[in-house]
Amino acid sequence: MNSAIANGLITHDYLKDFNFDISILPRNFMGMNTTEADNPYYYGSIKATGEIKISGPLENLNMSINARTDDGTRFVLPTDYVSTLRENDYINFVNRNEEEETPAETGQEVIHDTGDIFTMDIIANVNDNAEVSILLPANIGTLNATGSGNIIMNMNATEDISLVGDYVINSGKFVFTPLNTVMKKSFDLMDGGVISWTGDPLEASINVNGLYKTKASLATLGLSIDSTTTTSTNVSVNCIINLSGLLTNPDVKFRIELPNASEDISQAVFTQIDTTSQSIILEQVLSLLVLSSFTNTSTNSLVGGNNFIGSGINMITSQVNSWISQISKDFAGKRPLLVGVLKG
Repeated sequence: MNSAIANGLITHDYLKDFNFDISILPRNFMGMNTTEADNPYYYGSIKATGEIKISGPLENLNMSINARTDDGTRFVLPTDYVSTLRENDYINFVNRNEEEETPAETGQEVIHDTGDIFTMDIIANVNDNAEVSILLPANIGTLNATGSGNIIMNMNATEDISLVGDYVINSGKFVFTPLNTVMKKSFDLMDGGVISWTGDPLEASINVNGLYKTKASLATLGLSIDSTTTTSTNVSVNCIINLSGLLTNPDVKFRIELPNASEDISQAVFTQIDTTSQSIILEQVLSLLVLSSFTNTSTNSLVGGNNFIGSGINMITSQVNSWISQISKDFAGKRPLLVGVLKG
């Protein structure tokens, strides 16, 4: 049942000095239903159950909300718009040198600022009934997650907004789409990722990991392993992406794991691939994501020595490296954005 039952008391003195003491009990109630066209900064559908209290006189009204999300809740946050909001919408420029007609001169009614105060407190219990979609900046990709957490929002008398709490990811997908290249891969979000707020709603931090599993032959690495080991045998490979730092300006790091490989094979791979080189790690990750194959960085060869495929990976690597540099310039002051680590 979708309902919201209100009860309480409204008092006044001959239609002046109104005072409110109202309680509203929403049950699976649609509290927001907007699209990108309505509000590009955030949008979606929010259904909730809980309690809303409205109290105080009109000139000092407080709204207190304590609610949990229900089925059908989906909230979308485009982080590019969050950056724009910080840069533009919080600042208003006024040219006091320009002469403007006063309302009295134009015959309009003069409306005086009453100094009314409105405060709001929200405790949101977000659970797996809600899907959160975050569109990361500069075409990094899209994070679609379900999880849980308690988020507290306060708006004080000066209309400053504070957001505090953690959203802990249980599951979901991260669709990695740098520069909208031909590489578009979906990573499974690993349990335990966190998005946190500590006050400023535009300063959220993120620390999440995504996992992409594949199998790859070691033959293309040109490894020299003892005769009992067949390098052409496919081994399990985990490609892991980590997003950390500011939600509006995340660091992106990759690492490669060989979860079932023997120590000899892991050591041989460590020796062959220079884990201190970001470009080499990036090339390996892209090759694994696109072709499920390692690439021999010393010869630039892939499966069957196909130079055409190798050239394609090199082109994608070049594009993504260029993208990294652009992101670094625009969002991070030319700091390195991708760091690779290879683990056995």
